[in-house]
Amino acid sequence: FNCAEALVADEAEREIIQGLEDPSGAGLTTSYVACYGDGTYLQAEQDEEGAEVEQRRRAGNRGMFAAARQLRFRDILDGLSNTLMYSEVVASRTRMPGKSEIVRGVRGLSKNPSLCLKAASDPNAQFWPFGRGAIWADGYLSIGGFQTVLPPNAPSCSSDLGLDDSIVSASSSHAGGVMVLFGDGAVKFISDTIDTGDLESPGVSIGQGYLKPGSQSPFGLWGALGSRASREVINELAGEPVQFPRRVGGRPMQGATTWRSSDGKLALKAEFVRIIDEETVELRSAAGNLHHVPLNELADQDIFRAVKTWKMKQNFDQPNL
Repeated sequence: FNCAEALVADEAEREIIQGLEDPSGAGLTTSYVACYGDGTYLQAEQDEEGAEVEQRRRAGNRGMFAAARQLRFRDILDGLSNTLMYSEVVASRTRMPGKSEIVRGVRGLSKNPSLCLKAASDPNAQFWPFGRGAIWADGYLSIGGFQTVLPPNAPSCSSDLGLDDSIVSASSSHAGGVMVLFGDGAVKFISDTIDTGDLESPGVSIGQGYLKPGSQSPFGLWGALGSRASREVINELAGEPVQFPRRVGGRPMQGATTWRSSDGKLALKAEFVRIIDEETVELRSAAGNLHHVPLNELADQDIFRAVKTWKMKQNFDQPNL
C-alpha cells in the first residue's frame, strides 16, 4: 500500500492501513460482521469525548453493537429474536471491485443514504484501498461491522468526514441475500429485496436535519431488525402484517414505496402489508387506509417485489440452511 497514506485523513484510518501492513496479520480477514443498527451519523466515532458526543452516541448508536459503548442483553428492548447480531460479508484485504469495497468522500451521506448507491455507480468514484472484513478481529465499523440501512449486497460508503462517518452493508456470495444471526442464536436468510423504507431519509441522531432520538427506524423492516430498543413491532413475521408507525417527525409512513399499475397510469405510495389468497395485494396508505389491489393489475416489477417480500415474511421464522 505505497499510495495508501495519500488517502488517509485521520488517525483511525492510519491504524487500518497499519493493520493491513502488519505482517503478524498473516493476511487474515473476517467474513462475519457485527450489527451497528440503523444509525447513519458518525457511527464509528470512538475517541471523541464530551457531553454532546455522548448524547449523539446514545441517540444514534442503535444496534446490538456500538463504538466506544458497552451493551448487554438487557439493553435489547425489542427482544433478542427481533434484533440482528451478526451478518456475513464478502471479505478482502484489498479492494475487490463490485464485491468488497468502500466508496470514499460521499458528501451528505448520513442525511441521504441513497447517495451511496449513486456514488458507487459513478465511473469517477474514489475507493479505499482495503475491502470489507479486511482485518480479522477488528471491530471498526467499516472493517468488522454493518448497518441495517442499505439492503443486503448494496454498496458501502464513507462520507467526506472519513471512515468515522460510514454506511456499510451486509454482503455475501449467495444469490439474492445474506445469512444473519439474531440475538437469540437463530440463523436466517435475508433477501436483498427486504423493505428498507425511505433511503433518502436521514438517520436518528442529535443535530439539525436528523430524526429525533427515540424515533422508530425510517429504513423499513431492515432498519427495525437492526435497532435494539425502538420498539418496532415485528410480529415474528410469520404471515402477520408488520406494524409500522403512521408518522415520524412529519415524514411519510415508514416502509412506504410507490406502487404502479400495469399500464403506468395509476400510482399509490403505500406500505406493503400482505398478499391475500395469492391474488390480491393489501397496501396501507399514509392515512392508514387499506387498499386491496389485484396482483395482476400491478406493474411487473411491483408484482415481483410484492411476491418476494411476502414469501420472505412468511418464511422468516424458519432458518434457511
